[in-house]
Amino acid sequence: MDGFDHQPRDRKRMLRLLIKDITLATGPKPKQLQVHIRWQGGATETLTVHLRSNRADAVRYSPAFVDEVHTLAQYHDDREIAVLLARDGRKSATGKPFTASMISWIRFKHGIPGPSAPPGTLTVHPSGGPTLWRQSGGWSIIGSIRR
Repeated sequence: MDGFDHQPRDRKRMLRLLIKDITLATGPKPKQLQVHIRWQGGATETLTVHLRSNRADAVRYSPAFVDEVHTLAQYHDDREIAVLLARDGRKSATGKPFTASMISWIRFKHGIPGPSAPPGTLTVHPSGGPTLWRQSGGWSIIGSIRR
């Protein structure tokens, strides 16, 4: 043994002999931590540690992107928006190509309405409460129709 081949347990013991105390404090910026080390000899040292962002922050879409989806949603449905973004080479926050369900989730999460129905389109009236009715041949939608 040449004196430099110490076990981790021995290294920890030596550090405990050298360090008087350690204080942790939040940094001046978010996701920063300041480590204040006071050594046995009286010297002090401050280290700044950058903390990893949590998963929710890492996959959050920027306000500029949400505004872009809001603008596109005025004239396009979810599938068309996904195709337009894919054509421009855009990827989701997780690096995947956009799908209609991803765009639908972004619209739902940020309260973005879809495109208006063209004039003359028949739709089920929302206050009529469309009801699914099970029949022998399958499902039927029963509700009031409005123009």
